Amino acid sequence: MLDSQKVKVSTRESGSARKEFSLYEYNQYDEIVQYLHEVEQSCPKIVKLLSIGKTTEKRRLWLVQISTARKEARRPFVLLEAGSHVRA
Repeated sequence: MLDSQKVKVSTRESGSARKEFSLYEYNQYDEIVQYLHEVEQSCPKIVKLLSIGKTTEKRRLWLVQISTARKEARRPFVLLEAGSHVRA
């Protein structure tokens, strides 16, 4: 993706107010989870969202699986882990 391209998705906040979700700004946990669910709903054939545990604050840890619709065993994969540190 080019730096000039910004990925934004419309998300709903409480009521009818709308906020743009930006991958270039800090987002609250609830906003991130909502965005992940929207991505899963918009691409259900290739995106799967799985809860893989909980943090010490009892928040769910999410795994986003992105794959083709084909069921091929032993395919290479990439694991990206990010945002797991505490922000004060």
